[in-house]
Amino acid sequence: MSPEQHVEDLRDSSVHDKINQFNTLAMQSKQLERKTADAALKRAMLGREEAEAEMRRYRDECRALRKQVEEGKERERKVGERLETVMVRAQSLPRG
Repeated sequence: MSPEQHVEDLRDSSVHDKINQFNTLAMQSKQLERKTADAALKRAMLGREEAEAEMRRYRDECRALRKQVEEGKERERKVGERLETVMVRAQSLPRG
């Protein structure tokens, strides 16, 4: 092997080493991007699950409050009817 050929082989080897290093860095960069994207996706999924759970709690609370309002209206109606009955009876009593 001539000295020129040896220098050319070393240069080619150095170029191939640089290409391999670049490819390795590019692959590592893609893996890191994928891990970052996966972590962001997991955070988004957890956030959605938490929001859905909170929405269910709000719906349950709203349902319970509606029920309480309806029960209150029913009590008010019954009290009104009773009051009307009492007033009618009181008017029919002889005054003395």
